[in-house]
Amino acid sequence: MWFFKKRKFIDLEKNDKKIIYNNEDFIKISQKIYDFCYPNVLEESQREILTDSEITNPTNSGTKKYNNSIFQKLDLNLQKEVYDLAESELLISTAAKYLNVFPILDKLDLYHNIPRDFEDVRGAQLWHKDDFGYKSLDLFIAISDINENNGPLKVLEKLNKYGVFFKSDQENKKKNTMGERGKISNDYFENLKNNKDYKIISLKGKKGTALFIDSFTSYHRGGHCSKEDRLMLRFSYQTPDAVRVKPNRTFLLITFLFFEYFFVLMIFLFFEYFFVLMTFLFFLYFLTMILLSIIYLKSFFQL
Repeated sequence: MWFFKKRKFIDLEKNDKKIIYNNEDFIKISQKIYDFCYPNVLEESQREILTDSEITNPTNSGTKKYNNSIFQKLDLNLQKEVYDLAESELLISTAAKYLNVFPILDKLDLYHNIPRDFEDVRGAQLWHKDDFGYKSLDLFIAISDINENNGPLKVLEKLNKYGVFFKSDQENKKKNTMGERGKISNDYFENLKNNKDYKIISLKGKKGTALFIDSFTSYHRGGHCSKEDRLMLRFSYQTPDAVRVKPNRTFLLITFLFFEYFFVLMIFLFFEYFFVLMTFLFFLYFLTMILLSIIYLKSFFQL
């Protein structure tokens, strides 16, 4: 009965992105993760990035690899704290308010980006949208301090009122390979940043600074580190129709929603049919009284 109770949520102010400063929960978890990762986990991750030999993504593997997923390197207690935050009432309510359905936490990861071949701008370092569905809500939390030297996440500030149906004519249509399709040169939006319709906001600041973004509707880019490493935590909330949501998760959500609303449905039907039943009984009572009155009057006049 999630939507039948008033719950706290973070107001996105009728937009599909918002920067969050000074949230105590975000600051606390970011400091814990950073303290755990620095320096040993980050050094291990950097070695893995630089020695990667498996070509899985033309723009982010082998000698082109520039980031690594390191969430599984956290200890289990810290992983649980991260999951507890991602599944907290505040964040679930925020996602539900934006998506208008109970959300699926489809992705939870911790990314480590390093400077590598800075002139070769590629993959997620270019402007793009994530084409996995109709609507999503991602939360990116800075685990390390972020500035222009370690690839801040950037996004067009203005609400895209056409959502996934708007496509820039600058998107790369010549290549359809992973990491290349649909990308836009960084120079394009940067050259238009003085135009209010193309104003850019960046996730920069101390650990715990965060950004909500609908990655399906908003053009964004990030992770293009020039001099320093970047650590970023990501929660991705999806609707059941998103193509990267695994079928078993959709089944579990439908099952959950069935039991969640079954009780409410039974109450609704009871009162709905109770009203109908009472109306019918009142009608019978009224009809009976009329018939009895007629019988009484007939008998009265026959006397």
